[in-house]
Amino acid sequence: MTTKPSSGSKASHRFSMLVSWSEDDQVYIVCVPELGHGAKTHGKTLHTAIEMATDLITTHVEAAEDTGKELPQPLYFDTRANYAPDVFAELPELRAEVREFERWNDQAAIETKPKLKTTKPTRISA
Repeated sequence: MTTKPSSGSKASHRFSMLVSWSEDDQVYIVCVPELGHGAKTHGKTLHTAIEMATDLITTHVEAAEDTGKELPQPLYFDTRANYAPDVFAELPELRAEVREFERWNDQAAIETKPKLKTTKPTRISA
């Protein structure tokens, strides 16, 4: 389900933020799943990462308002349950994007793996 943005909708859109720590990059990664592929940002601190994600959401909402594009409905956390919504069940295209990213990331790791230098064996005479 989608909703058409209206004037002043920046405050009314509350999208999910999935936050994880990247050990490799030493930053917090924030994904906004409702906004689709590429709706990711990061920050050295959790506070900075959340600020960056808030700016990302605002930019998406403003762009939708400018172009008349519809925005997706936010996912909601059921406060009676003790778990977050299953974003993969509600946004199946996100699962495909995550798998595609994982394949790309695995391939990039293979391609950037340092190659061992090989040297010709030398003959030692006695």
